[in-house]
Amino acid sequence: MNSVVLTLFLWHLTAALLLIGLLDAVDLLPTPAVATAAWLAWRVPWLLLLAVVLAGLVAVFGPVEARSGRRRRAGEEARRRATDGGRRRAQATLVVVGYAAVVAGLLVNAVTPKAASEPLGLPAPTLVAYLTGAGLLRALRSGWGSRD
Repeated sequence: MNSVVLTLFLWHLTAALLLIGLLDAVDLLPTPAVATAAWLAWRVPWLLLLAVVLAGLVAVFGPVEARSGRRRRAGEEARRRATDGGRRRAQATLVVVGYAAVVAGLLVNAVTPKAASEPLGLPAPTLVAYLTGAGLLRALRSGWGSRD
């Protein structure tokens, strides 16, 4: 997945625009009122449709990015995997915890009434969860905790 992460980033809005245009052109674009049951029910199919369109775009444009990345030798990769099993599991767990904190922060912020008086306009626990998760993910991305 990391070999096409830039492709995902660059084409995700194009996927949304293509899907909106297609559904609007065939008069199938639902427009329920925000935060209603119909609006919430439409989120899951909407995200699945977006994922399908984005997957198609990545299938077309991803190989260009994947070709430009560095390639490791197979023997070096196999040796690294054999020696780093426990560390990789711990890092994977920390990645999941980091993403969960970021998502929890975003979700709580999304459902908090905007009239609530909070510091910086955000619920404090939400801000702490988001910043903790983002900081953890940034630390892992920078190589924190690795021997390399």
